[in-house]
Amino acid sequence: MADEPRKVGVYDTDGNRTATGGAAGSMNWWVIALVVLVVLALLYFFL
Repeated sequence: MADEPRKVGVYDTDGNRTATGGAAGSMNWWVIALVVLVVLALLYFFL
């Protein structure tokens, strides 16, 4: 009983990290990357 919930918890945390956490992290990284690229593009255009 003690090992099964722990295994399920590990699988749940791994699944959440890969599914929700990974997706959210990738989206955040994509947003940050896009913002940085836009800022650099604007700087190049204005300068």
